[in-house]
Amino acid sequence: MKKRKELNALIGLGDSKRKKTKKGSGHRLLRTEPPDSESESSSDEEEFSNLGTVAAFGKISYVQCCNVCYPLILFIILAACVMACAGLLWMQIALKEDLDSLKEKLHTMESSQKVSSHEIPKLSEDLKMKQRKLEDIESGDKGLNKLWSNLTEMNRKISLLDSAVNHLKANIKSASDLINLPTTVEELQKVKQFSD
Repeated sequence: MKKRKELNALIGLGDSKRKKTKKGSGHRLLRTEPPDSESESSSDEEEFSNLGTVAAFGKISYVQCCNVCYPLILFIILAACVMACAGLLWMQIALKEDLDSLKEKLHTMESSQKVSSHEIPKLSEDLKMKQRKLEDIESGDKGLNKLWSNLTEMNRKISLLDSAVNHLKANIKSASDLINLPTTVEELQKVKQFSD
């Protein structure tokens, strides 16, 4: 008998007190005792189904959220990567164009520098020639200094001529007297002869 109780205790077929405490625990398929009545088993199933529904709803909403969010997040990450790659590609193209234009400007400047380095001696020679011409204009045979000296000489001669003209104007009256002088001398000689 002792062994039977132990066996019943292991299987779960103990006394009614044990049955009542054991009924609420575990799923009906896991229990070893047969259901006493339909109402007790249905209440157990209802409790389990209510708990399962709440847990299943939480799991379903979580799974549905994950099913919607994961592709959305993956799409956003993929779109950001595509935009970043497109931006980097655009920047690389713009930088390459800028680099090409800078290379072209540098090449143009180098060629113009070579041309200007060849033109510098020519420009220096032209400048020296023009400086010589300027010196000739200032102090050459037909230069400004010679012209200035000629002008001062002409001014001196003009002033001499002016003084000579003024002197002649003063002597014109005496010149008319000189013209009449031979006739007056003759008259005087005649007068003298008559008196003798």
